[in-house]
Amino acid sequence: GTLNDLCSNMAALETVRLNPDSRLPKDSHTLNVSRAASKLRGMTEEMRKAVTLKAEEVEKGLAAELAARSGLKPSAYGVEIRTRFHAMAPGDKVKAIQSLIEGKDGGSLDAILNAPPVLTGVLPQDIVIYREQFYQATCPDLIKARSTYRDLKEHVLAAVATVETATTEYSDPKKLKELEERETASVAAQTQLEGVSHGD
Repeated sequence: GTLNDLCSNMAALETVRLNPDSRLPKDSHTLNVSRAASKLRGMTEEMRKAVTLKAEEVEKGLAAELAARSGLKPSAYGVEIRTRFHAMAPGDKVKAIQSLIEGKDGGSLDAILNAPPVLTGVLPQDIVIYREQFYQATCPDLIKARSTYRDLKEHVLAAVATVETATTEYSDPKKLKELEERETASVAAQTQLEGVSHGD
């Protein structure tokens, strides 16, 4: 819905910009476009805030659902698991974690991943990777949904940024005048080149 609104609003602004009212002076047209662009820029800023807020809510909801459905929860043997794990050689630790992930043993894995790294010897960045691997093994549908939503969010925010850039330029009468002068010069040059081409 946000993407559709952005596209239609930007198209409307372009229509206003490219179709000046012949009854009005050129400066009046520039001012009208600037006002319309300023209004759209304000709306776009609100859209960015709404999309960001919604994305945060969705991320929190998916994180909670992953934690609940994956089974990554404390077990009664957390202390024993950490003690045994801490004594393992580094290569054996990796094998043990991969085995727990493959076995979908959330209770044992939780004792390692949700403990301070000093107790397990597992680096924080590796903890993130192992947790993602476990979620992928236990809740692939949620991981896919999260990935799809993140992609959508990036597309929407990219569109918001594009509209913000355009409206910033159009809302400044000086910049808008420069833009229109460049377009007029470009059209004139193109016309001249086509005339030379036909002359040959």
